[in-house]
Amino acid sequence: MTHPDASHPDASHPDASHPDDSRPDDSRPGAAATLADALEVLSALQDPVRLRLLVAVLGGGPERRRSCTLAEAAAATGLAPREVLETAGRMGASGVLRLDGSTLTADLTAVQRAAQAVEDAVPVTALLDGHPQLARRFRRGRLVRVPERWAEQAELAGVLVGLLPAGTELAEVEVNRVLGEVGEPATLRRLLVDHGALERDPAALVYRRREG
Repeated sequence: MTHPDASHPDASHPDASHPDDSRPDDSRPGAAATLADALEVLSALQDPVRLRLLVAVLGGGPERRRSCTLAEAAAATGLAPREVLETAGRMGASGVLRLDGSTLTADLTAVQRAAQAVEDAVPVTALLDGHPQLARRFRRGRLVRVPERWAEQAELAGVLVGLLPAGTELAEVEVNRVLGEVGEPATLRRLLVDHGALERDPAALVYRRREG
């Protein structure tokens, strides 16, 4: 959802005083973020000076959006006003910080959207679609706890086996590498074998995803 800006300078002449002019519409507040947006957020937060400015604008309050003037931000960070302006400009594309006139506004929902974009890109997230009860056992793509009920374990095994390639023999280390992305690999590997989702040869040297 876009927030129209009264000023729209020529894109070929970027102005640090209007940092969100370079931000694509789908990264504006309220829109779903992409992985590219998530990278913008991480880039905005990797520099100590940028973090210091963000903390100054937030002011330590609980609100999701906090604002202050350029002069207040300069006083709180010890940065020169020009450096505050330039830093805010570099952070503008992320949506975490924006400048309207002389007012800086922090928006932590941009960080939340970035985290959600990363989670959505995790392969298990797509596999959990249609399994709402099971999805509640995951946090940020990781299994929090293995279900105790046999039926739920079977459902989990049916979902997780989708992470493994079909029709391919896999060494134990390869199975562990894939399953280790979502939880404790040895536990999940045994669960898949116990529920018949994964076949193991008698010597336990290779595994194959069971089809059908």
